[in-house]
Amino acid sequence: MMNKWTLLLVLWGWTAALHAESYIVLFKNQASLVTGKDAHKQQMLSKRVSNSERIDKLLAALGANKSTVNFQDLWLVSGMELQLKTDEVAQVQKLDFVDRVLVNQTRKYIAPVTRDAPVVMDPTWGLRRLNTDVIRSSYPEINGTGVRVGVIDTGIQSRHPEFEKKNKVVFKDFVNGIAYAYDDNGHGTHVSGTIAGATTGIAPNVDLYVAKAFSATGSASDAWLLNAMQWMYDPDGNPETEDFPHVISNSWGLDIPFDIVDMIEYEAFHRAIIAWVESDIIPVFAAGNSGASPNGMPGGFAEVLSIAAFDATNTIAEFSSRGPNYWRTGKNVLNVFKPDLAAPGVDIYSAMPGNSYEYMSGTSMATPHATGSIALILQKTGRQSLADLKTLLLYSMEPKFDFDFGSGIINPLGALQMLGEPAKRSLSR
Repeated sequence: MMNKWTLLLVLWGWTAALHAESYIVLFKNQASLVTGKDAHKQQMLSKRVSNSERIDKLLAALGANKSTVNFQDLWLVSGMELQLKTDEVAQVQKLDFVDRVLVNQTRKYIAPVTRDAPVVMDPTWGLRRLNTDVIRSSYPEINGTGVRVGVIDTGIQSRHPEFEKKNKVVFKDFVNGIAYAYDDNGHGTHVSGTIAGATTGIAPNVDLYVAKAFSATGSASDAWLLNAMQWMYDPDGNPETEDFPHVISNSWGLDIPFDIVDMIEYEAFHRAIIAWVESDIIPVFAAGNSGASPNGMPGGFAEVLSIAAFDATNTIAEFSSRGPNYWRTGKNVLNVFKPDLAAPGVDIYSAMPGNSYEYMSGTSMATPHATGSIALILQKTGRQSLADLKTLLLYSMEPKFDFDFGSGIINPLGALQMLGEPAKRSLSR
């Protein structure tokens, strides 16, 4: 059985012109020419100042100001979230500095696939398939130390035995605003366990930055997700400190049809990902659990690493989404080869809330395998651009080159062997 994302639309019976609904307003993008060592800091400062000014202009056009309106500043994507009545939407759309107005929709993460009992009762098959045991014996110092890994999901039970000895778990709740780390669903804890668990994880010494953007039922508004993506860009809110994750694991997405899909519909998420990539933040996304359908959004974007799932017999999972993806950008159609690569994603054993463990299947489970592998590579190479990392992954992976596996199976051991013994590089710039 394949579980797909469900797009929930709220229908109100009140008069549309009088009832306010939540919208994402995107301002016209301003190209940034900032490069060099302090590029991330300067980009952040520029985005914040510019966005604040345009929020002031928009509110003034509505006869309001920041002290009288409840809104969210989405500076990472050059936008904002606020309540608008239908007649106000048309008014805002006409402003010369506004690009478009989108409904703040509610979505669901890529739910694990419902299966019978695991075919292979082996809790470590995924780790062994990626040669984690060989890495630990041949490269005992390569365990993720110094690498910051982001996870956008349902949260984390940070006091689980798998995480109690972690260097750091930084947590932010965009659903209920609770200060302490928790997971009222389990999906996020399972994903984090595959990345960083003491016994279930590939890179047990990484620092985790976990954003809870999905509720107990696995739903999330666009605004929650965009705020979580923005927080990942600057977790402590201080541009002077470099604390953003080097790689971010995203086991979520939206199913899209096998058709030419207008990228404008998902422009806000596309902008966030481009901002990540410009700061050398590696975006890793689940390909999706829709089987023959293309990779979902954002997994189908060209700027992300999209991860397919295979099982213990090296067979692509029936549920794993296939490529390619077709995006309409203006008058052009972009044909994107997807998925990018594959990782273990069937009958994966990992942590769950309540100090428990569970087997799960899905591209959601393949994604953290890839993320953890990348964390090991980044510890060796230092901070890398997405383009450089893709090149290394391409030359070191087990090649497949099809629309099931993508370019092939991720191979962290092969990547480390290719790197040899380069001079020690920094994860900071």
